[in-house]
Amino acid sequence: QGHVTIADAFVRGIKGIDWHRALRLMAHSINKDVRHEFVEKGVVHPVSHTLDLAYASFLTARLASALGELGMAKTFMERAGYWRNAYDLGTGMLKESTFYEGGMWNYAFRLSHDMAGRIAMFPSESSFVEQLDLFFGFKEPWPGWKGTRFEGLNNEPDFDTPYAYIYAGRHDRTAEVVRAAMDNKFSTTAGGLPGNDDSGALSSWYVWSAIGLFPVAGQELFLIGTPLFERAALRLERLFQVRAWRDSPDHQFVVRAELNGRPLHGAFITWETLRKGGVLDLYLEERANGWASGADARPPSFSNLDSLEKVFTNLDETGTQRA
Repeated sequence: QGHVTIADAFVRGIKGIDWHRALRLMAHSINKDVRHEFVEKGVVHPVSHTLDLAYASFLTARLASALGELGMAKTFMERAGYWRNAYDLGTGMLKESTFYEGGMWNYAFRLSHDMAGRIAMFPSESSFVEQLDLFFGFKEPWPGWKGTRFEGLNNEPDFDTPYAYIYAGRHDRTAEVVRAAMDNKFSTTAGGLPGNDDSGALSSWYVWSAIGLFPVAGQELFLIGTPLFERAALRLERLFQVRAWRDSPDHQFVVRAELNGRPLHGAFITWETLRKGGVLDLYLEERANGWASGADARPPSFSNLDSLEKVFTNLDETGTQRA
């Protein structure tokens, strides 16, 4: 949607855009009559649209805050919290609704602005992981399910889900799912692009995942996955390289990471890091060792304006909170 495209341009520092006009258009799009139920009631069906509009509200709040429109920022940040209204607090899953090109499971784990709040709906992080495991078939599937572990990845609602594990400290699960999806869902045959590539969306997911990164649309975050290539280079303002060190191509679990020679403890970097250039070294083994599982290694979530403004300015290049 347009909100994500505008927010992406803003965080990437694209020049020549009238940001105040862009902000007005973003706000109008959410406020217009067809979406009055979201604005007035905090929920709209299909409930997946509630998630979309909550994220659009977050992105609008972000831009408003950066432009000094603090009243607008506060209003839209409150609406950004409406994502909770789409969920059943008893199960932590989406409420019954109709869905477009997916179902409640496909949409239930989408990355957004408040994954910490999303995970907090469960008794523990491990409970959240158990739900993800259920979706991906690490445990017995839910009644009536006839698909395989990696049935998904046919459309955009599935893109984020393998990376949701990172927010709960289970990068090893992300590595397993992403690698299996790349190995089993893509090929050079006539049916080798799932979802008929959907205007290039599926192949772009593959390219980013093969490099070992996943951009969180509209945010500064790039999550770290499991690279296929020994070396990959991104030519931005300066050269940024991702290097994989392993004894076998089958080794998929990151056991150690370094960013420009310094230890990296969280499975994410920022746009600023990519823009400046450098080297991300990922050391992969046959078995996981708990890398990026510590409580201080979680990617940031944005639950309020204060966290929105401070979290990235307080991160150093390795993703560690500055004192």
